[in-house]
Amino acid sequence: MDEVERVILRAALAPSPDAFADWFEFKSSTPLDAMPNILNSCGGYIYKNLIAAEQSDDYLKGIFKQNWAANTYRLQRLIPLLTVISNKVEITPIKSFGLNSKHFNLGLRSIGDFDFYFAQANFKAIKRILENHGYTPFMEISDEELRDKMLISRGSWSFKNGPIDDLDLHWKIFDELSISENRAIVLENSKIRSSSWGHYREMSNELSAVTISHHHFLQGGMNYTGLCDLHNILKVSDISVVKKLAKRVNMLEILETQSQNIDEIGCNRVLSVWNQAPNMEIMSIAKILPFVQSATLRNSFIYKLWLRMGGSDKFERLILAVLRSFSHPHSYMKDAISWIELSPGVRLGAGWHYRYPGHDYQWSTYPDTRILLKSMRVNRMKMSLDLDPHTWSVAVPQTVQCYLNGKLVHSFGKETCNVNFEIETRNGWNEISFRSPKPWNLQLDTISYNWQRLQMPVRRIWIEPYKEGQNA
Repeated sequence: MDEVERVILRAALAPSPDAFADWFEFKSSTPLDAMPNILNSCGGYIYKNLIAAEQSDDYLKGIFKQNWAANTYRLQRLIPLLTVISNKVEITPIKSFGLNSKHFNLGLRSIGDFDFYFAQANFKAIKRILENHGYTPFMEISDEELRDKMLISRGSWSFKNGPIDDLDLHWKIFDELSISENRAIVLENSKIRSSSWGHYREMSNELSAVTISHHHFLQGGMNYTGLCDLHNILKVSDISVVKKLAKRVNMLEILETQSQNIDEIGCNRVLSVWNQAPNMEIMSIAKILPFVQSATLRNSFIYKLWLRMGGSDKFERLILAVLRSFSHPHSYMKDAISWIELSPGVRLGAGWHYRYPGHDYQWSTYPDTRILLKSMRVNRMKMSLDLDPHTWSVAVPQTVQCYLNGKLVHSFGKETCNVNFEIETRNGWNEISFRSPKPWNLQLDTISYNWQRLQMPVRRIWIEPYKEGQNA
């Protein structure tokens, strides 16, 4: 936290004559076009505090009014659509959209999009309504990719209609928990309310606090902007209930750290009643199974059984003698829904992560990701992998192992981002697996699993006949 952030956050979270004096001194010495972006999230809070202290600031008043006007305009545009949705499906507004209006004013900060949670069983119904109103999924991803990757691998996706209207649909609030766990938490910590656009489910202040804490943590880095919303809602929450919910979703240690950040700014520490938080829960193979993309497999039951057995090489070879491959050669993945450049005859198989916008690579995932190659004869081949250099250098895995038809053929680590090795293919389907070294029950904490499960960032996979004298 630098000194500018400290000045702004103190005025937003710990109002006092000294905090206000520091703010006015900073403002007087800083050109308006050099004001930091953190004011988009904190400026409205400072203005609210100044008004309560019978002071004012025209610059912050402008930020507050701009936030209120923009947020109100966007919300009013959404009301006809929300009315249609709420008549068909029960939704639960979350994050900024879900904060109780008694404790959150639309002028406090800008809202980038409007988020709501719903039961995953209602996804098709909501998607149909959105499409009928001109909305399309972010990146215009196909129905197959949305169904087989997004709904399994993550908990939300954005739908847009032009440059203004943006809805973020959540079938999970906590991505690392199961669909049923998310549903139970929402139902136990919410009540049905009425609004101008229909009935909806309102989250308790305590669940809102944990949700905001979770979202703030996942922003990563040294981002302090979410602390204003978090501190605001914690002040009106039952901390004992927040503690129970945080423990249930494995957030105790994270909330403790966030409370320390608030304390450093000069606030009365809201969470000081807590004891030292325990270590975060460790991810097991059983927790990984719900992330398996069944649509890309010939038989998901057998594949999950193989995972439960620790990825036995011997068992895999026995299975492949019958199935020929775990991956389904006729799944939609044959159409190369990817950012990866593939040589002719290569198809993506099971385990590939959903695409990220703006990337020129695609992630393989822990503990096992596959490709398929059909060969008309036994052949000596050269296989090349090109990885994104910077991303591979900071990725969690230190080593990746390559298996061909159940046999280890190559291993590599951080020493290279251009991997070349020789393989010998059999007649028919060949399956190549990129694996994390065993044991597979490693230190994968549940809250960070979406990052830790990313294995290697692949730009290009190229398989061609081996030529004598060629470097493998």
